Amino acid sequence: MPRIFIAIKMPEAVIGKVTEVSRYFQSQTPAGALKWVETENLHLTLRFLGEISEEAVLKVQSSLPQAAMGQPPFTLSVEGLGMYPSPGQPQVIWLGVKGSKPMVALHAQLETALARVGIEKEDRPFHPHLTLARVRQRTDRATAHQIGETLTQFKVGSLGAFQVDQIQLIESQLTPQGPVYTTRSTAPLSAV
Repeated sequence: MPRIFIAIKMPEAVIGKVTEVSRYFQSQTPAGALKWVETENLHLTLRFLGEISEEAVLKVQSSLPQAAMGQPPFTLSVEGLGMYPSPGQPQVIWLGVKGSKPMVALHAQLETALARVGIEKEDRPFHPHLTLARVRQRTDRATAHQIGETLTQFKVGSLGAFQVDQIQLIESQLTPQGPVYTTRSTAPLSAV
């Protein structure tokens, strides 16, 4: 079964700046303690669906234009640094998204459209972010704490603003070299 998510892709200029920040953070943290997201895989996830049947993928694909309709294009900026669940014991290192109110509204429309085709709504609140790295399971608590302490010393200003004018249905194939993403379809945002 395909592994599916719905996302917003970012322009190369923003990805380039995010890559510079990521490389710098890698130089400041213990080698091997974090699993860094590959540059070509950077995206803003609207909804992770996981492994679903091909029939469900087609239903989701048909619901995307409906979810995108009524949401005019909008501008986002990647800035700010955070950690889930906390800087004291981070598991995920992420960059923030400024101007995300339209993205939250789009997520709500997407949830409604997906519910119409039988995909259950998420039970957790949606917090737009760009995942940079995940703390590896084998990393001990003291090292994770040290990573949090180190990274809280840095402030990340705007890495660039960009226009969001479409959403994408993406298939993720897990390989030993890391995930390979394939765009299955796109849906343009539209004020109408």
